Amino acid sequence: MNYLQTIFFLLFSFCFEYSIVIAHTIEPREEVISQVLQLGIAPPTHAPVRGTESEGPFSGLVIKDAFLLDGTGAPVQGPVNIIIEKDKIVSITGSGTGSLSGKAEKYGADTKIIDAKGKYVLPGFIDAHTHLGTPTHGITGSLTHPEYVLKLWLAHGITTVREVGALMGLNWTLEHKRRSEKGEIAAPRMVVHAMFPEKMESQEAARKWIRAVHKKGADGIKFIGTSPTVIEAALKEVQLLDMKTAYHHSQVSVTRINVLTSAR
Repeated sequence: MNYLQTIFFLLFSFCFEYSIVIAHTIEPREEVISQVLQLGIAPPTHAPVRGTESEGPFSGLVIKDAFLLDGTGAPVQGPVNIIIEKDKIVSITGSGTGSLSGKAEKYGADTKIIDAKGKYVLPGFIDAHTHLGTPTHGITGSLTHPEYVLKLWLAHGITTVREVGALMGLNWTLEHKRRSEKGEIAAPRMVVHAMFPEKMESQEAARKWIRAVHKKGADGIKFIGTSPTVIEAALKEVQLLDMKTAYHHSQVSVTRINVLTSAR
């Protein structure tokens, strides 16, 4: 293990294996980023307000003369016109001269029309395991700018992400989720899971932690591993609050909880 690898390993261990005493003094789901910032690393930046690369929302949107891949395995259809009203697809009609062709459409003056002639349209991708940022990146320089990550997702056709962990801080991550929902930034829709601490002193402490991050606005919880009794209490609290879950079954914890036991 070289010098850089050693430093990275120590930082990673420091971030995730924090003591119970320290955890008591830090706001729930700000544990990792708070300790990284204590090392003198500059705090994460915020995505800027969107520019000319983004438009909308529109009361009406038409994607005209497109070839459609609907994601079901069916052959390409088209050309078609895809009619969207208030963010919902209301109809798909043929725009050519074949059997799918309909009558000429008339659209309102406030309808945005995208000319997709010769282009292909397919459903947006959903990435179920993402991180908007990783604190340990700061060991080799500055933390990754969220604008880069958000636009990289969009450029690859990803329109919804599940952010599992909120390692950069739950407050920071939820702020980007809210700004995305409002259309303030160029970003996919975000479903945010808070990372459950690997050390928790009791079942009641676990339930209290779950309630705290739920109150903040977390959609779900990501588990890595801790005492099975604590995990069980946390999972029951998550179910009571109608939250979602994810589980990273790391090699150091599967002897106590594996995919079969967590699924129960």
